[in-house]
Amino acid sequence: MTTTLKNNKKILDFIYHFNKIARGEKWVSRYDIESDSLSFTVPKLPDDARIKYLGDEVAFYLTKDSNIKGIFIEYFKSNFIKHHKDFRQLLKDIEKKKEMKTTLVELKSNKMKKVIVELEEIMRESLIKNIKLVEPAVY
Repeated sequence: MTTTLKNNKKILDFIYHFNKIARGEKWVSRYDIESDSLSFTVPKLPDDARIKYLGDEVAFYLTKDSNIKGIFIEYFKSNFIKHHKDFRQLLKDIEKKKEMKTTLVELKSNKMKKVIVELEEIMRESLIKNIKLVEPAVY
């Protein structure tokens, strides 16, 4: 199996098993007030993790060997939440923490559990939308 196919398989497996992976690895969610971004990651991101966009709104933190160690959503309050209303329940935690004069808000895991399924679906839809169909070879 070529490296590209193996890496694509890892990404597909991740997207279709995200709920199980995130719960099993006890991923944490953080909202950055200054950048208006939400991340959902393993407790400590590896140093080699880099952002790779899946679509317009959602990106992965990928390691050199294409292991996904987190999800990154930019413009969370100003854009993402307008299109994905199920995530509005997270706003209460964000607003509460803003009063504490901190720029990084760790969100409660019980609330994130409720949106993990929705995030998995968003990733699936984004993947399908961004698949580039190849014309069949002419013989």
